[in-house]
Amino acid sequence: MAADSPNNRRRIEEVTDLMMIQAQIQKRHIIVNRSSADFEMSPLSKSMKKSLGYWSQSLHLGSSSPDLRVDGDVAGSASDIKDCRDREKKELQDLNERLANYIESNRFFKIQNRKLADELKKLKTKAEEPSRIRDFCEAEVAEARRLLDEAIREKGHLEVDKATLEEALLDARQRYVLVKCV
Repeated sequence: MAADSPNNRRRIEEVTDLMMIQAQIQKRHIIVNRSSADFEMSPLSKSMKKSLGYWSQSLHLGSSSPDLRVDGDVAGSASDIKDCRDREKKELQDLNERLANYIESNRFFKIQNRKLADELKKLKTKAEEPSRIRDFCEAEVAEARRLLDEAIREKGHLEVDKATLEEALLDARQRYVLVKCV
């Protein structure tokens, strides 16, 4: 009686349909070619391998049988399945190539970034060099000003001494003239 209920019949049909579909699905082995040995060792490739392994295992639900019919039609011809697999293989190869190109361009940009950072560092040091030269020149100018001020003071003292000596010379001449005259 429980087997005759509509819910149980529907479930039996669903399970039967599922079993027929599972029988058609074969395990797929996916080979992904890599163009770089570094990519093969990357953590990304390991996770992709795990993911692909998971999907290939989860798709293995039974073996295919060309005699199975669903609603009077052949469940899928071998050429349709082969075409589908070929398309999937091509898509995976294209995606793999795109990923390899992305990784390659990423590496290229990292190298360029490092080069630009080094160049920036060099330019900053060159920009600091004029300030060092300026500091050196300012020190030289300060020393020259100090020497100039010293020379001006010395000149002032010497001019005072000269004026004093000139007055003394004039006095001495006047005395000599007076002594000679007398």
